[in-house]
Amino acid sequence: MQPDEWRARKLKQVLTLQRGFDLPRSQRTDGNVPVISSGGQTGWHKEAKVSSPGVVTGRYGSVGEVYYVSEDFWPLNTTLFVSDFRGNYPKYIFYLLKSLDFRRFSDKTGVPGVNRNDLHLIRVSHPPLPEQKEIAEILSTWDEAIDQTRRLIDAKMRRKKALMQQLLTGKKRLPGFDRPWEECKLSQLLQPRNTCSEITTNLPLYSLTIENGITPKTDRYDRQALVKNKETKQYKKVYPNDIVFNPSNLRWGAIARSKVGFEVLVSPIYEVLSVSHASRCHPVFLSELLCSENQIRMFAARVEGTLVERMAVKLNVFLTTRVTIPADFVEQKKIARVLSSADKEIRVLIERLTALEKQKRGLMQKLLTGEVRVKT
Repeated sequence: MQPDEWRARKLKQVLTLQRGFDLPRSQRTDGNVPVISSGGQTGWHKEAKVSSPGVVTGRYGSVGEVYYVSEDFWPLNTTLFVSDFRGNYPKYIFYLLKSLDFRRFSDKTGVPGVNRNDLHLIRVSHPPLPEQKEIAEILSTWDEAIDQTRRLIDAKMRRKKALMQQLLTGKKRLPGFDRPWEECKLSQLLQPRNTCSEITTNLPLYSLTIENGITPKTDRYDRQALVKNKETKQYKKVYPNDIVFNPSNLRWGAIARSKVGFEVLVSPIYEVLSVSHASRCHPVFLSELLCSENQIRMFAARVEGTLVERMAVKLNVFLTTRVTIPADFVEQKKIARVLSSADKEIRVLIERLTALEKQKRGLMQKLLTGEVRVKT
């Protein structure tokens, strides 16, 4: 229930939205004024159109994205900006707009867009100015924690990338190891796994993504719809530690080791390989090597096909690729342990980031509706 001190008002009574201004790239002059588009800052200019602080949202393109600008700026014509805060606290207005579902007012066209006149008619709860400031202060604290966590994640990822460059190439050796590394073909380390199964089995259906590796496919496809398909496909089985790659997207990094602790199914478009026990190759070390930037560039150079959409790295070409690995299995294992430790640090930070973002969403819901009050 809305507090007695709060008023229900139309958005146009709380603020005024105005369309941004044209500024083609050919007319921009280098300067220190940020140029804000529907996707955020996209460049710089010498002249500002709007004084800070500013709140900008996408009019076309990234509908629903809202940006707080703490310096004088130039909003492009693909945006709407707050031209009049009507005595309200700007940072509070920023959070208020972020809480609104602009997609409900998006045009039914190929390009998402919103009309400011429609937005002005949205009814919102409007607290007194002192309470606006306190709410904005609380949510800003969460934003600072989220930004700090993101910076930590970026730093940890850069650190792991540097470790991979050193440890997976032999440029830097771990203490106690000096045996030369050996060159071999991937066919000596991996063997194709041709175990197939129909989707009607109880095994879960997974997919390979460049960002997250082997992940559940339920968020992309309806399992029942697949089962009803007249052409029942033979899906490939993937066991823990198997290497899976997409021949068509390998040049972009579509390769990963299955970290799932049980058998899963993947589409037959993927290639599935198991690490040969006779090779004495550590699966985590090998997967880190195959997923490294240097190795992906090597795969990209071996792509075949006359049409761009059909270009791929075929399995036989993949298996003839040469790699250099430590002759000592223990060295492989210790390198894998170092890189796995770096992964764990990143994973913990990502979990922390997810928790902070969830907490902030809950706080916004409660604070911006007056469900939870703040002391002023």
